[in-house]
Amino acid sequence: MPAAAATRAAERAHAPCPATQEKDGTITNNQRINGAIPTIRLALDRGARAVILMSHLGRPDGQPNPSMTLLPVAERLQELMGTPVKFVPACTGPDVEDACANPKHGSVILLENLRFNVEEEGKGIRHEAGCPGAKARRAPPVQAARARRTRSMRPHAHSSPRLAQCEKKAPSKGAACEKFKPKEGEVDAFRASLAKLADVYVNDAFGTAHRAHSSMVGLAGKVPCACGLLVKKELEAFSNVLDPAKVQRPTGGRLCCRRCPDSIAPWGRPSRSACRRFICVICDL
Repeated sequence: MPAAAATRAAERAHAPCPATQEKDGTITNNQRINGAIPTIRLALDRGARAVILMSHLGRPDGQPNPSMTLLPVAERLQELMGTPVKFVPACTGPDVEDACANPKHGSVILLENLRFNVEEEGKGIRHEAGCPGAKARRAPPVQAARARRTRSMRPHAHSSPRLAQCEKKAPSKGAACEKFKPKEGEVDAFRASLAKLADVYVNDAFGTAHRAHSSMVGLAGKVPCACGLLVKKELEAFSNVLDPAKVQRPTGGRLCCRRCPDSIAPWGRPSRSACRRFICVICDL
């Protein structure tokens, strides 16, 4: 990360996943939040004026959903860091830009769920009243894993797990649940507003780094960009098994994941430096 003295650093974090929250919003697992703290502290220790955190929670399908607010994350982050964390109930727009324009030195600010805006992912779903997608945070782990396995075995199954849920449980069986995309120019305006919030962008969301979402790629070319300590740690772990100068033989790995096909892909390439590769996949079933 470059020197951050007197700057506002926008950190794209990945904390936490929906499975760490109970129905009442109480966070039961701090792992993802703790993972973001070292980069926050590093920026502040180097003199950053403020750290503005951006993240997502669940799949609200491009519309606000109170069950997926990041307010509980702000409260827990404040407890863990022992310093005030200001929560802003939006992530773009004039009010957010004003809130981040002249922050107090050493401030930590968390913006609302990025995925409440269709411009973040580039697509969304307007669910009809009574559809589980309009209110559910996430299917139970076993049910969600079973649904993913079923979709993976059907080459032409619908790519949207949310819409697949609509087709099964919505009153109209999905007929009244409408997919939509942002209008022309809205994505550019969304990304431009994010870029106004900070002087440097730090990507510390390794879990979503492969997605071309606005908060992942939209600030490139607008402000200086860097990776955070969590991304650095993950890249070093990959380097230990993929770099011929570092790899040991045989190479073994234990892969813990929610999306097995996506996570196994990087390990599937043949490596000349390793004579054998063992992978133990632990899925969230």
